[in-house]
Amino acid sequence: MSKFLRNIRRFRGSAKKENEEEERSPFIALLWKSLKDGFSSTIGKWVGIIMTFIVVTVGGWIINNTYINPLQVREISGYVHETDSEGKPLPGATIFVVGQKDVQFEADENGYFSGKIKVRKNTGQITLSCNLEGYAFFQKPVDVPIDKGEPILTNFQLDPL
Repeated sequence: MSKFLRNIRRFRGSAKKENEEEERSPFIALLWKSLKDGFSSTIGKWVGIIMTFIVVTVGGWIINNTYINPLQVREISGYVHETDSEGKPLPGATIFVVGQKDVQFEADENGYFSGKIKVRKNTGQITLSCNLEGYAFFQKPVDVPIDKGEPILTNFQLDPL
């Protein structure tokens, strides 16, 4: 191969590298330049500070959610009754946890409901709602026991409309 063809290939290769660097986003280009410079420039130091902040923040979130305040599966149960002197059970009432999607329970023919929910270890209270057609919607805060094995017990009394 002639010297002329080798020079053309080198020129094309260097032109491709320049175009690749221009196509990168500004942050990626800045990060790439900092990595090439070894974080010795002022820009490199700022990129290093930002990357350290990101790592510390994400690491703190992971440690908090894994070790300090993890999710726990807790049992929940109770009864749904009508508010009157008889207190008859209300089958079919729907109980759900406010703020948690797809977490709902239905009362059986005796008005009893039970199930499992996920709560953070240090959660003091959760909000439960109860709904049944023909009765007033009811929502109340419920204390979460501190002991991990202790179930959450609560009852609802609904007023007829």
